[in-house]
This record gives sequence, C-alpha cells and structure tokens, in this order.
Amino acid sequence: VGFIEAFKDNPLMMEAIADSMIDVLTLLQIRANERKQPITDPAVLRAIDDAFVEARRLRDASHAAQARGKRGSFYGLGEIFLRGEVLLLGALLSFGANFEVDAAPDMRVILGENVAPETLEELMSEQTLDLGPLQSIIGPQAYGVGTLTEDAWNRYRTVAIISLPLKRIIGYAQILQRKPTLAQDDRR
Repeated sequence: VGFIEAFKDNPLMMEAIADSMIDVLTLLQIRANERKQPITDPAVLRAIDDAFVEARRLRDASHAAQARGKRGSFYGLGEIFLRGEVLLLGALLSFGANFEVDAAPDMRVILGENVAPETLEELMSEQTLDLGPLQSIIGPQAYGVGTLTEDAWNRYRTVAIISLPLKRIIGYAQILQRKPTLAQDDRR
C-alpha cells in the first residue's frame, strides 16, 4: 500500500493510519450487519482479517517507536492558531496528521533547549537547530535533525515554529520522553 510506505518513518502517522483502518473495517462490518447483509464472502472476510492483523501490528510498532522518542503537543502563542503532535525519534522530527497552523510569513522549524520561550530572543538565548522552512501549514511532515549526541538529544526540549519577518514565536511544543507503562514493559 503506497500511503503506508510513504509514512513508514513517521510513527505518528502510522498510528493514525492503523487506527483509521481499524475503524473503517469495523464500521464496514457493523453497517453490513445493520442492513441484514452480513459479509459472507470468504475472500472478503479473509481480507478484513488480514487487514486487522496488519493494522494492529502497525499500531503496536508505532506505539513502541513513539515510546523511544520525545513527544509533545503544539500550541500557539497569542492570536495565532497552532495545534498538532510532534515526535523526535533518532535523526528525524515528525509532525502528525493533526498538525495545523495559521499562515504567517517565512515560518521556520526550530529545535531548541529553552523549555518555555515567550519571545524569539528567549528561544535563541540557548542552543537551537534551525531545521528549515515549515513544509506545510497542515498535515504530516518530517525534518532531519542529523545525528545528535545523547547529551544534545536530552538538552533539546522544545520544537518552535517561528516567523523571522514578524520576529516572533508562532508557537511551540515541549517534547518529553515518556516512560513505558507497566503494561508495555510486560509485553517485552
């Protein structure tokens, strides 16, 4: 499937794809039963079963990958709207399917050490990595961060969207590594 391959390196998108597939397959069966026309074709039932197994595998793999990374949720500063999820995993920073921001001139993605910057000056007062121009105001995207040392990986705690001409932070996400739950530990 082309769309699965396109997002194989973005665990946030893989989770969204897997959840959507599970929802659609479940709804197909429910609606067929409600119409008193249950799905009985063995080939279709087998395809549904195979798709369920693959979707669960994708979802579990995406959760495991997310647990190895640092994750956060965007929020906008001031009057500019910003929302979505972000994940730093290895050398890649990924935005989820729900990413959305109001358009502003020359927006850039910055990985920074400052935990809660209110101004561009505060953000830039500590170490930052400019990951380049924002690729899109909606939807999933990915940015290469290069290979980070363990110390650098631990120090970078904020993903900011900035506008250079406006000299302001549009918004940011604090990224944290989440500890595995007991249930996740038991599955290993």
